[in-house]
Amino acid sequence: MTPADTHALVCRDVKKNFGPTQALAGVSLHVAPGELVALLGPNGAGKSTLFQILTGLFVADAGQVEVLGVDMRHHPVAALARLGVVFQQMALDLNLSVHANLRFHADLHGLPRRESARRIAQLLASGERKILGLVAPPGAGKSTLAEVLMAHYSPHAQGVPMDGFHLANSELVRLGRQQRKGAPDTFDAAGFVNLLRRLKNQSASETIYAPEFRRDIEEPVAGAIAVAPDKSLVITEGNYLLLEDAPWVQVREVVDEIWYLEVPDVLRRERLLARHMRFGRSRAQALDWMARTDEPNAVRIARTRQQADLCVSWF
Repeated sequence: MTPADTHALVCRDVKKNFGPTQALAGVSLHVAPGELVALLGPNGAGKSTLFQILTGLFVADAGQVEVLGVDMRHHPVAALARLGVVFQQMALDLNLSVHANLRFHADLHGLPRRESARRIAQLLASGERKILGLVAPPGAGKSTLAEVLMAHYSPHAQGVPMDGFHLANSELVRLGRQQRKGAPDTFDAAGFVNLLRRLKNQSASETIYAPEFRRDIEEPVAGAIAVAPDKSLVITEGNYLLLEDAPWVQVREVVDEIWYLEVPDVLRRERLLARHMRFGRSRAQALDWMARTDEPNAVRIARTRQQADLCVSWF
């Protein structure tokens, strides 16, 4: 068989379930450069699910996808930058202008904005550890922008998301807060602030470990992110970086700059709905959760916009 790095596309034993329904039962596929491959099957065979995994909209439960040798799971932005998609139907968002559609697709492929690039260059110029915060309501694309920035400023940048400080599900049950997971009091905010302070003052001989939230299990995992002392830029992203309630208000004291991501609500809600369904909720369950939990939080987050150092249009 031809070595994997000569293939345009590789799928290895890709599996995907939606609740009890098995959509993909171990798909393997190798596509050489210049080769044309068509997928044929009846409705419900999993064609759309496979394409959504290949384009980063869904995450496979198991298996591996590589685009020109780049792993989709571990390096999604770099993989998507090597991939073009032509849809069966019109792929433009009719709620956005032509210019906004072009900007949206440019952002997905990691093209940095002039102002954001200038400000990051200023942060890096001192040679000291700097922390950049990204804040926006749920579904705005904070994680995607963080990945774009990390890819662009590699190897100097490291991401440390706020989501790693979700309280464990068992603790949320004990506190009676499980049904509004994602609200400010369902995080270890003090622990997050303390980690930011450690990162700000990291010694040259110290590796600092941070937790990471895993959506596939809906739990934080301790020590999953290693931050080396030579990373001059730490990028943290989350919903509540600009809240004035204690202890969230202390984030502002530690972080060098905080950017607010501006996304049309229609687009943001579409992304959020797709994300909830991708991780197992039905459409009705996703819409209910958004109405009860996500949107009240979004209103609160939007009120903090004026406190940001920079507002970035991210669509």
